[in-house]
Amino acid sequence: MSKPAKETQYVWPRCQVELTDALKENDQRFKANELEPENAEMWFERAKIYAQTENMREAEEALSRAIAIDPMCGIYYRWRGHRHLNCGDVADAAADFALASHLLPQNWDVWYHLGLCNTVLGRREAAWYAHKKCLEMYMPDDKRIAVCNWAWINLSLRGWKKEADELLEKYISADMDAGGNTSYLNMCLTYKGERDPELLLTADKDDKEAELTIMTQAFGLANYYLVKGNREKYDETIDFIVEKGMEKSWNCFGYSAACYVQRFRGTGMAEEEV
Repeated sequence: MSKPAKETQYVWPRCQVELTDALKENDQRFKANELEPENAEMWFERAKIYAQTENMREAEEALSRAIAIDPMCGIYYRWRGHRHLNCGDVADAAADFALASHLLPQNWDVWYHLGLCNTVLGRREAAWYAHKKCLEMYMPDDKRIAVCNWAWINLSLRGWKKEADELLEKYISADMDAGGNTSYLNMCLTYKGERDPELLLTADKDDKEAELTIMTQAFGLANYYLVKGNREKYDETIDFIVEKGMEKSWNCFGYSAACYVQRFRGTGMAEEEV
């Protein structure tokens, strides 16, 4: 389409959502709720139901309804930010996580997601502030691995390579328990020079979410190439993620972030220069 039109600008395209048993029950609760028809918690519940069936735009809208009723509830912004990420709207996600950080200053997940959003947006000072907040809080090793991944990327692209490498030396080792964050450990070990970068484009044979793993690791690989000054390989890897992850991994962060970078490449809205 050559110019903006109602179909592209007025309302985002929406799915025809299947009316599941959970949605039917939620609908009935709305109908039965005569004393308090504008109930934020029921909209929050509806958002969870939508997200479980990957209807992320609808979940986003349900959370907006909850926020309209109770605008001081931080957890609504935390989850709407997450749904923005699922749809590749990184700047909108950062705005929600920033609000949530004021309402839920002790919530580790809020600071973590704010840090990764600002890393992709190229907001280096803001990202490092969020990462430091995470590192100041208690967290198990698997969560610390994820923070170190984003902090290394952010600090390296900021020009603080020494500080970035020191972070990996302090917190990352090949024998640590990665829990559910094996992909992030693989990425950090690659940054340390202990793993072949190209292995990030593979997954274990018994990995039940191999494509998701590869998309996540590929975004780390793209940033590794950018830190190393190889802009051609960076662009090539971003394009690979967008092409290969479209069908099964479209709502994972590696794919969403790659889409954002590709969409705004060369516009100044996504900082890509080393």
